[in-house]
Amino acid sequence: MAIQRKSRATGLPKVKKRLKVHVKRRQLKPKTSTKVNSVSTFDDVRAIREGLPFSAFESVRDTLRLNEETICSSLKIPKRTLARRKSGSKLTSRESELVLRLEKVRSEAEAVLGSAEKAREWLTASNNALNGDAPIRLLDTGPGFNEVLDVLRRIEFGVYS
Repeated sequence: MAIQRKSRATGLPKVKKRLKVHVKRRQLKPKTSTKVNSVSTFDDVRAIREGLPFSAFESVRDTLRLNEETICSSLKIPKRTLARRKSGSKLTSRESELVLRLEKVRSEAEAVLGSAEKAREWLTASNNALNGDAPIRLLDTGPGFNEVLDVLRRIEFGVYS
């Protein structure tokens, strides 16, 4: 687009070109994970409603290398209830959603931070951006889960938090 102005000296129109500034936006790459992550949100909904098998919990536990007690206390799943699920029954929809949240955050943290070890340390360490709580302790509620993902996105894009 051009702006036309008349020159004082010659009376002829001056043409100035506006510079168009293009800002490249960094595209979020889809993250893939092992065993628990589903292909789409609708697959996640179906899996949550049907209940994940106990092996999904074990997979997340083994990947994070955390003990059951830490995960149970963080996700507010009674340890005795989890012991009953070991016998072959599926997790309830609430328990399935909590395990899926943990897996999604683990996967995102690993992708952003670069390694499984850094992701595990970040999940269990207190974080000033989360009011001093460890990210894993906020995954039992929807708003806490969203805040943890938000902090990870800020880290990914280099925003101070």
